[in-house]
Amino acid sequence: MHDIADTIRQFVHSHLVAFDADTKLADDDNFFELGLVDSPFAIQLVAFLEERFQIRVGDQELDVANFNSINRITSYVQSKRTQ
Repeated sequence: MHDIADTIRQFVHSHLVAFDADTKLADDDNFFELGLVDSPFAIQLVAFLEERFQIRVGDQELDVANFNSINRITSYVQSKRTQ
């Protein structure tokens, strides 16, 4: 799990539109509500997750609740990998 979270954390931090050295993001912070990401980020995130973790994100799973924090994304990826 820790490797998954680290990989996701690195991706998120490198793709945040409003991220700078002073921005602190906890693993439970909702980066959509905080305004740190935009729509293209969501598309990039899904593509990254599918490629990096060899999972398929179904249309019915494209719910912001699955992808709004590092912890939520990590849980989602873990659930997909155990299917």
